[in-house]
Amino acid sequence: MRETKVEKDKVKVPYFFIESYLDNMDCDYFKKKIDEGVKESGNKSFTTNVKGGMTTWEYFKKDRKFLETIFPVLDYIDVNFEPPKYYLRDAWGLKEGWGEYTAFHNHGNTGYFSGLIYLNDHDSKLEFPELDKNVIVKKDKLLIFSSFLMHGTKRNVIKESKYAIAFNFDYIN
Repeated sequence: MRETKVEKDKVKVPYFFIESYLDNMDCDYFKKKIDEGVKESGNKSFTTNVKGGMTTWEYFKKDRKFLETIFPVLDYIDVNFEPPKYYLRDAWGLKEGWGEYTAFHNHGNTGYFSGLIYLNDHDSKLEFPELDKNVIVKKDKLLIFSSFLMHGTKRNVIKESKYAIAFNFDYIN
């Protein structure tokens, strides 16, 4: 190699990160649905960045209770962010038991935003290394963040499983 120049640093780009709580979540309904979904054929358990139980990618995409839960969030985004046109690409459930985790990843540069709704309290933390932020897992907690942000968890070291619904919204055109 000759005259090699290497630069390594992080480029700062605009992002958004919302942390809130949802009211009137029917967590028992969603946990039961996830328990069913991780047993169905075609589930994505241990085949994605979720190194634990996972439903299919589109498992909650047409679920009326999920949509009714997320609509007020979308109304908030529409009013406060003046977003481009977007659509729900996918929405899946996850159940991570002892020793299971979510590998660090992002959802690419083509998505608009990603999010999670936690269905139970858990000792696990969702880490965002680029933001130097760790989010405590709490029942009814909602996270919305720019899809390009790196995130993941360490292995679950307690007996209780962590339940969540994850989703992605992409730009239209």
